[in-house]
Amino acid sequence: KDQNSTKPPSPEIQSTVSSRGNSMPRAPSIGYQVRKILGELNGIGESKRDCRREHAQRSIESQHLISPKIHSVKSMENIRRELTDLGKFAKQTYGMKRLEQINSSVVRSWMLQKEKLGYRTASNYLSDLNKVSSHLNITREEIREIRKELSPILPRPKLETRAYKNIDK
Repeated sequence: KDQNSTKPPSPEIQSTVSSRGNSMPRAPSIGYQVRKILGELNGIGESKRDCRREHAQRSIESQHLISPKIHSVKSMENIRRELTDLGKFAKQTYGMKRLEQINSSVVRSWMLQKEKLGYRTASNYLSDLNKVSSHLNITREEIREIRKELSPILPRPKLETRAYKNIDK
């Protein structure tokens, strides 16, 4: 056999040898895992309408058809940033090296450790996590429960409209 014809193993298959000499599978980096997930969910350039019809997935709250893919560059950037942050938090706090290990208690503690987090921002984070929940150890129903739990404890801005400002003038 030609020694140069062998390909190196993919990051999922690579192994490291521990100090005791036994082979253990090596977890891919958080960044690699995030890129892989986003690559699978990339729907930029695809019709959102067609995706909704094809997958027939429904929103838990409204029961409207939703697309399981990400169709916006801005949403892709937001989800990449939030998923990477969540993955790093899970690794530093709980020693989790794989995104698929992240469960509802990790998400809950990640949300609560954020400073100056309001309900709207938390809701946006949870909506983004809904898109990737099939790649985590959390269901969309559990995300909905987290949103309900956070609702009474996170600050909400007082909504004001310009129509009623300076009414005395």
